[in-house]
Amino acid sequence: MTLRFKWYKLSLPTGLPSLVAALLMAPLTSEAECGFRSRPSDELGTCIRFAWRSTVSAMAFDEDGNPTTEAVSTVNFVDLKFFTRGSSTFLRVDNPGKSVRTLMNELGRIAGYGFSILPILFSDAEPPPFFAEFDQIRLVGLKLINVVFDRHVVGRVELASKEGIDLQAVWDTTGKTYVVDTAVYEVMARMIRGQLSFSKGGLVKVTDRLAPQFLHLFEEAIEEMTDCSPKAGRSDFGT
Repeated sequence: MTLRFKWYKLSLPTGLPSLVAALLMAPLTSEAECGFRSRPSDELGTCIRFAWRSTVSAMAFDEDGNPTTEAVSTVNFVDLKFFTRGSSTFLRVDNPGKSVRTLMNELGRIAGYGFSILPILFSDAEPPPFFAEFDQIRLVGLKLINVVFDRHVVGRVELASKEGIDLQAVWDTTGKTYVVDTAVYEVMARMIRGQLSFSKGGLVKVTDRLAPQFLHLFEEAIEEMTDCSPKAGRSDFGT
């Protein structure tokens, strides 16, 4: 099973306790379209669940066998974790959907003027510092985009190897420019083997058994990664 995570760096008009208190005062009710509630967790930080209503269309048949379309109301949710590192405040979204617009709009509405949120993105520069904590790690998959073959031709290239990829040896010698869209690593940590996948847009996928160790290492290093980056809100996954 693979779990998905995305992180954001927050700028708050007031402290994190004030934001959390305000969120918990806006629960999902029969009159509300969305809301927050506390979520029990063993993790350090403040864990909250955000739920929102949506409508999907479902096909049904009447008594004569004629197809009809009915609107079905559903409730969706994502789990959140707010935490601080040094003077910075971060938000982790667990298993986010394709769009988190409803969540972002509601956070902005409740936090008020002065609130901003910036996704933690990944570049193909230096490896994150926590990579050194793994017993073994090797790059086994790469998706390259914006590969410039000549002045009029660009494309995508996917590389894979069970033995590990040396990008400099197999690609950089061609002189073609590219952007790393996704990097996949095979990792061994405390006798647990799994995979990590970092996407350019900030989404991280991790094997469920590896997730607790990875989350601890990543979130301990998150302030260092964002502070050392040339652009706030960016960190590196390295190739």
